[in-house]
Amino acid sequence: MSGHIKLIGSRFFDWIESGRRVYADLSWAIGFAPAWLAAEIERRGLGHDRVLFASDQPWGDHAGELARMCAAMGDGELADHVFHRTFSHLYD
Repeated sequence: MSGHIKLIGSRFFDWIESGRRVYADLSWAIGFAPAWLAAEIERRGLGHDRVLFASDQPWGDHAGELARMCAAMGDGELADHVFHRTFSHLYD
């Protein structure tokens, strides 16, 4: 929980703008964090390629976490990055 709360604000975006290669795994993200982050990415036009949903299986509630992320990210380009492209970029 505390990791996501610390990113809420501008820290995550400040790091990206300063050239740091930071990424946020949204699995187990709670409360308002996913929806806020998605809205802020859309507003700023920055960070869409720095977030991913990696799932914390077998410890998490995959179905519930996935449903929350799908609702927060929508079904456009941001969702494509979160669920596919960022992972492929990092792990291929």
